[in-house]
Amino acid sequence: MPGFKEIGLAGLGIAVTGGVVYAVWNYWSSRQRESSQRDEDKPDERPRVASEVSSAACNSTANPRTQELAKHKIVSKRYLPARDSAWPVSPGARSAAASPRTQELCKPISR
Repeated sequence: MPGFKEIGLAGLGIAVTGGVVYAVWNYWSSRQRESSQRDEDKPDERPRVASEVSSAACNSTANPRTQELAKHKIVSKRYLPARDSAWPVSPGARSAAASPRTQELCKPISR
């Protein structure tokens, strides 16, 4: 197990999901860092191979059912777009007041 002096931080990622923060970090030892730096200095010696596509795959055509499924759905005429999240407050709601009974029920029970 490497000591703290031998470990370096390679990457740090933070994600927020549902109010929870996740932190993920990657680290490598100093030996791995040195070997990766040596590899970066050398040119890439591995041959780059392009994948070959068969002539049958190049000349193929989609059947009518596949073409039908590839079309997008038509939007219904009854579709209503999303409403605005803010709308005006009615005058009745602005002038509303709690009744004496409601105010009495709001008070905590004293024990």
